[in-house]
Amino acid sequence: MIDWVLVGVLLLVVGRIAYTDARLHLIRNSTLVKAAPVALGSSLLFSGAVRDVVVWDAGHPVLSQGLDALIAAGVGLLLFGSLALVLARTGRQTVGMGDVKYVGVLGLWLGVADLAYAFGLAVVAGGFAALLLVLARRLRQDEEIPFGSFLSAGAGLAVLT
Repeated sequence: MIDWVLVGVLLLVVGRIAYTDARLHLIRNSTLVKAAPVALGSSLLFSGAVRDVVVWDAGHPVLSQGLDALIAAGVGLLLFGSLALVLARTGRQTVGMGDVKYVGVLGLWLGVADLAYAFGLAVVAGGFAALLLVLARRLRQDEEIPFGSFLSAGAGLAVLT
């Protein structure tokens, strides 16, 4: 039961972020600041990570969900943040810092494997949507699309599949 409540909360948060990003091209820090402790708390408390940092499965150590979530957040922030900084240094501000922080929050919620899955889905869906919009002449090549909306869709699908 608690798992479905957490999935519902996640879907509400990513839905709100997707809506705001699609309308305003903005991911609000206030939303991310509120979502981060909920994400971390759900990963730590409901995975048993408060008791066990490493759990043993068939004699082999396996990272608990809580530690996996912390690693995912760090890796997501580091890799996606580095990409954003490199693109900004080349004069192409194609990734906003709201997207970078959002990947960190999603990492807290999803863990490494699901974050990679969600990010992959977001890149494919965002690229496909951009291509269709450019071909339909509804988007110029120098215009931006809100990537946070695609991150939200990827996170939602990663949780539901």
